[in-house]
Amino acid sequence: MRKITKSLLTLALLVLAVGGAKAERVYANLSQYGNKWDGTDVIFSWDATWGNQLGPNLDAIGLPKGDLRSWQKLVVVVDELNNCDFFRVLVYNGDDNAHNNTFKCTKTGANEFTLSGNVDYLNKVTRICLSGSNGEDSKKDTWGTTPASFKVKEVYLERPDVITMAEEVVYDAPDGSTALNGMTGEGSIKWTVTYPKELGPTDGWLGSIDNENQSVNITNYDYLYFIVSSVETGKKLSLRVFVSSQSSNNNDYRKCLYPHPIAEVANVLDWEAIYYINTPGTYVVKISDYPLLRGFKAGNGWSGDESNGKITVSLAYLTASSVVPPTSRVVTAGEEALTDPTALCFDVTALPGSGRTLNAANPNALFIANDGTLANTKNVIVSGVCDNLDLTDGYPFKAPSTFTANNAKFTKTFTDAKCGTMVIPFAANLPLGIEAYNLTGDDGTTITHTDAASIAANAPVLLKSAAATDYEFTATSVNIAATVDESTNGKLIGTYGGTTAVAGANNYVLQNGAEGLGFFKVTGIDATVKPFRAYLKTDAPASRLVLDFDDITGINAAELVKKVGNETLYNLNGQRVAQPAKGLYIVNGKKVIFK
Repeated sequence: MRKITKSLLTLALLVLAVGGAKAERVYANLSQYGNKWDGTDVIFSWDATWGNQLGPNLDAIGLPKGDLRSWQKLVVVVDELNNCDFFRVLVYNGDDNAHNNTFKCTKTGANEFTLSGNVDYLNKVTRICLSGSNGEDSKKDTWGTTPASFKVKEVYLERPDVITMAEEVVYDAPDGSTALNGMTGEGSIKWTVTYPKELGPTDGWLGSIDNENQSVNITNYDYLYFIVSSVETGKKLSLRVFVSSQSSNNNDYRKCLYPHPIAEVANVLDWEAIYYINTPGTYVVKISDYPLLRGFKAGNGWSGDESNGKITVSLAYLTASSVVPPTSRVVTAGEEALTDPTALCFDVTALPGSGRTLNAANPNALFIANDGTLANTKNVIVSGVCDNLDLTDGYPFKAPSTFTANNAKFTKTFTDAKCGTMVIPFAANLPLGIEAYNLTGDDGTTITHTDAASIAANAPVLLKSAAATDYEFTATSVNIAATVDESTNGKLIGTYGGTTAVAGANNYVLQNGAEGLGFFKVTGIDATVKPFRAYLKTDAPASRLVLDFDDITGINAAELVKKVGNETLYNLNGQRVAQPAKGLYIVNGKKVIFK
């Protein structure tokens, strides 16, 4: 049974409600297959008639899998199309042997494909693939001698930072009806359409075949229903349904019928008389006198009395014998995005009632709510104030607009290295056992720094801890500014959403590697930087920058013997140490990291 919402609430509407929040994007990444999107073109080519899933190990392009219904659109930025009319993007749902939806990239520049509202194939995506144009391409006969190819610069999913949640009416096709989508027509042509389907004067609907000579057998049906979700205002519009009494292409056997509101079906005397659709609703046309359905379009002005506008059809089904209206129920739009660990913020001001608890997979997700709507104890913003902002290391965060946090907390976990980078959206004092450093530069092999007596908002720093445990950074009555994609402090670049430190671009990431703790230059494969972390950018020639800060020195076992000699070592508790293990010690009044 198919379903569709009465009013399609596009995610983009909320951008206006939060002061122009930027769109969130996630880019395709081929690094798992030995390739990467690095700002330059990736070239795909084929020389056979069937150009499926191009190139060795390039069939999956690294976009997220699973439930993608909260994303608004897919964008493919193309630099060149060579010897082909288009190439395709294939979306698989649950079955890697059959793709469920196809997007055609027909132009250079940004090819944009709407995703929001298309729930049928986005709820369980197993992969998204690039493919050739196959037998539909007009240039297919030349591929044997001149291969087809295309150059792609970027592939990404996009949605607004804030996801709307609201209750709305959902219509279902009633029991005993047959969904028009998926029926088989002449020549085994299967009618398929992605809802909602926008129809204009030249936009026919015969599945993927825009040809009025195709048809579907409707002998066993009496009524055809359209649930119209939107009608372009200021236009005189109609739906034109083409039927035929014979399979011949002769126009003498073809008729154009017009759907009427479901409540008026019993009073319609002439189904061929033009009927104008002004509002959304359920519209019905009687088809019992005709065995073949050839397709339908919106009004196109041929009568001299219609306007060139758009009608959006969200569901079409057939019944026999009697008029059966669709069933309806109330659902919460946008709720599926709660399970997405990358979702950043939800506007729930349109939800009725009070005391609801909404659990998001992303512990840092924000909720914009009315007073009393939610019983959630953290990350709820009411009238620009969040009583309890509680943020977790490693998960994405973004404030779409400035708000006040009465209480703010960020929890950071330190590993055995007892060192890490951090950026947080509020100013905070240093917890007991934590020291902080602003990284100001380097001398080619070692990093220079200044001590940070406290943490500044949106200023990435280097931290070292007394223990491998969790530390809490807290503050009260602080302003949280609208989040920017990246923030800098000296040589450090911080991120709240997670980012990539590109290889070969003088980027360094903090690692506790075989050579010890330090900032290592990113080479070969791009490095992933998690949310609330930072990477270092400098033109130093060294492959590793040592953490040698006057009072904090990183040394290995051989250096330890040379530098310490007969000097006494103390741990951070002031206790004398005879045989040091890995960790932080005091030597001659200076702090030493022994690796």
